[in-house]
Amino acid sequence: MDSLTHYYAGVGMDQDFNAPSFTRYSDSVGNVEHPTSTNMQFNFINGRTLREGEALRLEVEVDSHFPPDEYTIQWQVANISAGESAEGNAFHLTLQPRHVGMTFSIGVTVKSNKAWHRHGNFDAMLVLNYRVLPLT
Repeated sequence: MDSLTHYYAGVGMDQDFNAPSFTRYSDSVGNVEHPTSTNMQFNFINGRTLREGEALRLEVEVDSHFPPDEYTIQWQVANISAGESAEGNAFHLTLQPRHVGMTFSIGVTVKSNKAWHRHGNFDAMLVLNYRVLPLT
């Protein structure tokens, strides 16, 4: 029985909702996180400060038990009106004056192709907070 429990946990079937989740987050400024929940926020505002004009690359990995054609990853700049968005496991952004602020937030969700989702309209979400300073 223990071997079966271990097997199903390994393929994600030990959860009530067998849906994709994030297993890793990283960015081009050296932050690496391994999410422990399907709805998390990471605050990097006290870490390395970003500057307007800087290129930022963000990347996520999804539980490898789910083939990439079974889900969609959506990125969204969250706290400005002219929010940029993209799909895929990586998001590239050159920071503009509109991104400058004490808290610049980017959200990323993974959503399976199933008719239901763990959190209503998504299966897992990360919110990433940075501090962005102006050039001068």
